[in-house]
Amino acid sequence: MMERLAERITSRLISSQIIQSEDIEMYQFGVVHLLYQAFFCGFALVAGFLLKVLPETVLFLLAFFSLRPYAGGWHASTRGKCTLISYGIAAIALLAFRLMPEAALLPVTIGQALIGAVVIWGWAPMENPNKPLDAEEIAHYRRYARVISGILTAVTAFATVLQWSHLGFAVSTAMLLSAVLVVLAMAQKIKYRSS
Repeated sequence: MMERLAERITSRLISSQIIQSEDIEMYQFGVVHLLYQAFFCGFALVAGFLLKVLPETVLFLLAFFSLRPYAGGWHASTRGKCTLISYGIAAIALLAFRLMPEAALLPVTIGQALIGAVVIWGWAPMENPNKPLDAEEIAHYRRYARVISGILTAVTAFATVLQWSHLGFAVSTAMLLSAVLVVLAMAQKIKYRSS
């Protein structure tokens, strides 16, 4: 479905002379990716609205999508698995935003932010086997991952100090999720090397 829609969009871009026909595969790949992300964000925002955690959802998405491209980490082996896992993780995160007891928010937020920051600072970026990084790219992605992680840690602290605990929890959840994906990629890399 998404692939056919991407084909139609790129065909229109070619006929409008916005892109060149020799670049069609690259643009189709990008449009498919963009469509999947748009549907995912739409799902998350609607679910966040229905669960009455829309501000938390928006902050979670902004934090996660700003950090993930630079931190890298584990990727599912197929688009279908990626979609199922992404929607499942989003549903769990949104339910956590809704159901986390007030008394647990502060310690959980601090713990998530600390774990996320330590892992990102120590091991990001974690490259994907399908897209290895050279030394210059590693330095570039590491710098951005650290800066973004530092900003997200500051946002978490700021929200916590202002007693906007639910918002700090949302940002720290995105940091923790990014860190978990980095650790999973690291474990996969170690397993791959030992085989």
